[in-house]
Amino acid sequence: DGNGVSHFYALGVVIGKGYVLSDKRDVQGGTYTVVFSDGSSLGANVHKSSESGSMVLFKLQADEARIRSLSPIKFSSVDPKLGQTLVALEGKDNRSVVVGRVISLDQDAGSVITDINSFSESQGGALLNLSGELVGLKTSNTDLTLSKNSYTAISSLSKFISNASIQ
Repeated sequence: DGNGVSHFYALGVVIGKGYVLSDKRDVQGGTYTVVFSDGSSLGANVHKSSESGSMVLFKLQADEARIRSLSPIKFSSVDPKLGQTLVALEGKDNRSVVVGRVISLDQDAGSVITDINSFSESQGGALLNLSGELVGLKTSNTDLTLSKNSYTAISSLSKFISNASIQ
């Protein structure tokens, strides 16, 4: 905007210990504001960006009591399987829940391709199994061969987080 402030919009998930995982599109260094579904907000700094440029881990700026009040998402221990039913949470202007299936798995890219028709161009939305566990994250990717219905698989997300030196 005219004040020298950069804006970007992406969804994300609280992963615990005061960290939020999201899409990296348009994120540089610096301080950002994370707005939660209840309307509250906290400042956050970039803790780590993925080498692929598709994921970012933010460290929230808050006291321990506020950090403990956040409910982290549960992670699936396995990537989704072909044909598995999944739920996508998305939406920039309107929150939406979309149900679909896994139609392809790209092990080399660490991607899950679904038949979910996105209603939003927003990134960072959670892909959940029917137990409510995170199995993927909607991230922008530079690989034009991947579908717009592509999500970064939980195995890739977990590897990125484990390499991020979270305290």
